[in-house]
Amino acid sequence: MSANSAAGSTSAASEPLKLLLARAEAVELSHKDIELVSRSLLAAGEEHALALAVLARTLTSNRSPASSSPVKVQLARLLSGTDSADLVEGFRLCTCIFQVAPDAAAALVKDPEVSSPLQEAIETTSAASSSGSTKGKEKQGQATLELVELLSVAAANPSVRPIVDQAASSWLEDLLGLDEDRLVQPDARRLAATAGCATVKLRLGREAAAATGIPAQKQPSRWSSESIAKRLVDLVRISTASEKVDPVLPPVLEGLAFLTLTPSPKIKAIASEDGFLRHLFAFEIPSSSSTASPRPAAGAALDYAIATLLDQLTRYPEAKSSMAEARQVEQLKRFAAAAGREDEEFAYESSLAVEERVVRIARLQPVPTLRRLCTSPSIQTRRAAASVLHSLVTPQKLRGEMLQAGVARLFLSLIRHLPTPYMASEDIDAVQGLAKLLITANPLLVLGPKPDSPLLLEAAYDLTLPLASPGDGSAGAGLLARFECLMALTNVASVDPNMADSLARMKLRDRPETLVLGAIEEQLLSSNSMVCRAATELICNLAASDAGIEYFEPSASNTGPASAETPSQRLHVLVALTSSPDTPTRAAAAGAFTSLVYSPQTAVALCQTESWRVALVSLLQDTDPGVRHRAYEVWRVIGSVVGQLPASERTQAAAAIGTEPTVRSRLEEALRTEKVDQLKEVAKAAVASVAAI
Repeated sequence: MSANSAAGSTSAASEPLKLLLARAEAVELSHKDIELVSRSLLAAGEEHALALAVLARTLTSNRSPASSSPVKVQLARLLSGTDSADLVEGFRLCTCIFQVAPDAAAALVKDPEVSSPLQEAIETTSAASSSGSTKGKEKQGQATLELVELLSVAAANPSVRPIVDQAASSWLEDLLGLDEDRLVQPDARRLAATAGCATVKLRLGREAAAATGIPAQKQPSRWSSESIAKRLVDLVRISTASEKVDPVLPPVLEGLAFLTLTPSPKIKAIASEDGFLRHLFAFEIPSSSSTASPRPAAGAALDYAIATLLDQLTRYPEAKSSMAEARQVEQLKRFAAAAGREDEEFAYESSLAVEERVVRIARLQPVPTLRRLCTSPSIQTRRAAASVLHSLVTPQKLRGEMLQAGVARLFLSLIRHLPTPYMASEDIDAVQGLAKLLITANPLLVLGPKPDSPLLLEAAYDLTLPLASPGDGSAGAGLLARFECLMALTNVASVDPNMADSLARMKLRDRPETLVLGAIEEQLLSSNSMVCRAATELICNLAASDAGIEYFEPSASNTGPASAETPSQRLHVLVALTSSPDTPTRAAAAGAFTSLVYSPQTAVALCQTESWRVALVSLLQDTDPGVRHRAYEVWRVIGSVVGQLPASERTQAAAAIGTEPTVRSRLEEALRTEKVDQLKEVAKAAVASVAAI
């Protein structure tokens, strides 16, 4: 009965807020409306969310500036009050304004009508929290906590940060260093953690200003960035015996996320301590409808904080040349010198160092937590989770373990919910991580067990997304991502002829007029030899399908002698690749022709176009036995296919390959000089097939 009464009361309190939101357009709120919104911001659940929405709508409208609105009057009145309840409400209102309209908040706190009472409120609250008086202790403690949360939010605003730094930096550092005997209380730990988060923002703001030459007031500090990180981690460790861990985690995670933005191996080592991460991975996000505390941390916000921290702990550095790495090290040294920090605190992390940390994190069973993050309604949380998962599958020694944990299906789920059109710069991690897994393991074991598995076909479709993005620059997928997707598609295409045929007929999601084969063909022209090789190997697999043969097949008008001057451009590129200096590329191109020549049109075109015929004949003298094997097979099939054509077409093709030096004579010469016994039989079959035309 009491639960129903509480629900009814909450619903009744929300109705006026719903009416404010239901207005056709944003209008200036009355003083009575603002008082309602201000009180409702102290509530939890729906009432708080509605009040925040009304506030955001009011402050972001262009009807009147925040400095002349009733919001300013209400804020000044609350901050001028001597009652702790007024201060709590005033601090909460100011915090929420910073959250929904930071520019408006900055204008308000600089306005003399607000800044003066705010300064007095800060001095009064900080002095009362340091006095040790027990009078009104509970209300005083709530006011202190609300003020520290306000200062933490405001410290993230560059235009307000110097004001916070001057007014409260020393007090915030004192709160961060609260005595251990006070930290047994959850609210005290939350207070220390929030003060630490604010201190981090102030410190990093000073350092950034110093590094860029902007004058900044230096505040003495007894905390180094490393000691702050250690303190934040310890606050969570102390909390493990308490059920109310939730209030402590958000500020701790936010502070660590800011600290790990800097390239400091020491700080990242602290933030990735086994005990801290085990607790993080064991933690369960409470329901957003919980009423256990006045304002429980939103599960979505906490998920984002966890995902962001893990992303920064596991992200690999971008591949750089040795000169680029040296330049980055010098830049870090200059930044450290300007910020007044030790060189050792800023250091370039190699990929090997990051991999060691990634392997250690993987041993702590992070996948259940990441699975929850992958289902978050926030696209940014899902992107961070995808980045973490991609990092976890980057070391080959972890891929088997990640496959067993179901990471391949997590990647599919993430890709399934990507926005359209696909943005490679934002969403490459899920696709590239899936590609890594399908390169390493048999696709049938990963997403089978049957070749016609819907998941396997979905994975093939997903792997084509980076191929549709333009270029290799910042707007498109990088060379490594394209290479890995092409390699994975080659593995998928090899599982079954029907899969290869389906892939060859598939169209790009964001370019529905373009076949996947067309996008792969574009990669044949890549200046990067590895991308070109991977694309050629994939073409070799797809060429064995009916759709692949049809795609490269010249039109009927291009097979006669009169049209020999206008050969198929698709075949022209593939023929050119048979002369590539890269042996695997050459072998793959030749292998594609072993399938394509089963088309009579293609066989005739290759015979009648002199440059193509010469290129294929030259393969008979290749130094690689695999290439020679394919060349013999190409001519054997050509002889068989042409021999079955009508007499007129057969005569024309025979005349072309009989041009000196004849294909038959070159085949016979290759047979005489062939040193590999297994290839001699193939060469004999090719000679006999061509001779029978």
